[in-house]
Amino acid sequence: MFWKFEKPDHYNLQCRLKGHTEAIYCVAVSRNGNLLASGGGDGIRLWDLRTFKAFDPQPQSRERQGQVSCTAWLTRRDDAQETLCCGTGLGFLKVWRQTSPAENFIETFDQRIGTGAEIVSMSTDASHDTDTRVALGTRDHVVQVFTADNKGILHSVFSIRLDTSIPIAVGFADNTAKDVYAFGLHNGQLHVLRGDNGQLQSTTTIGTLIGSAAINPTKNEFVVDSIANGFDLHHLDNGVWKRNYPTGKPERTRPKQVVFGEDGRIVVGGSDHGTVYVFDSQTASPLYILEHRGRMVQTLTVSLTAVITTPC
Repeated sequence: MFWKFEKPDHYNLQCRLKGHTEAIYCVAVSRNGNLLASGGGDGIRLWDLRTFKAFDPQPQSRERQGQVSCTAWLTRRDDAQETLCCGTGLGFLKVWRQTSPAENFIETFDQRIGTGAEIVSMSTDASHDTDTRVALGTRDHVVQVFTADNKGILHSVFSIRLDTSIPIAVGFADNTAKDVYAFGLHNGQLHVLRGDNGQLQSTTTIGTLIGSAAINPTKNEFVVDSIANGFDLHHLDNGVWKRNYPTGKPERTRPKQVVFGEDGRIVVGGSDHGTVYVFDSQTASPLYILEHRGRMVQTLTVSLTAVITTPC
């Protein structure tokens, strides 16, 4: 569902995108806000958000690679063509790249990671002109980082295994070393890894489960889905709790995605009762409430002017 922000103060439901035949596990909007990628049990689908039409043909996954469990845009700053990266439930890391602007995508990379465990998290960094990176986390505790060249080929930087944490979310630090943050699903731990070799630099325990997480490095903050009582904001450097964004007591304790939007001014997250909440990040006041008629909302993303949600 595509909710567009309309001034002065509300979101309008503009479109329902239909095409998937199985559950959707991940969504991501391109850097310019024109393209949407959605992945699920029936593979990856691409949409043009200017026309709300699906690409034809769609990128194809080989059989028996598993559902698409995470996806992220991997476009270099100096590149006119978009590049898309995704991970699957059977541990395949795949990259598709546009042949030219407004053209379809071709596969440029397809590799099974490690033992083939599910890829559960993914993040990209294109802040440098020539050093674009993707980090991923797997169900068997592995964090791996790649660089991407101008042909959409990935090259490994490091791969390390965390002792006790399943890295349910990963992200890059805003520094020249491109250090990596990894958030543990069951133990509530935040690990900081060196960007060049993956060496563990620090571990902080925040005291709650982490269903998902998002980083706002410019404000030195991160937000997590605590699974039990909404979303919590923490200091990035020491993990200290700052505030809670309440969504009511859940009837079903399932992980829900949470993201920052509008350059960190809002926090957007789903719920088990069909409501998507848009909070003021600094006051925790609910600014907008987007209704899904009682259906759980676990997967969502934001662009500069819109919120995209996928009810279960």
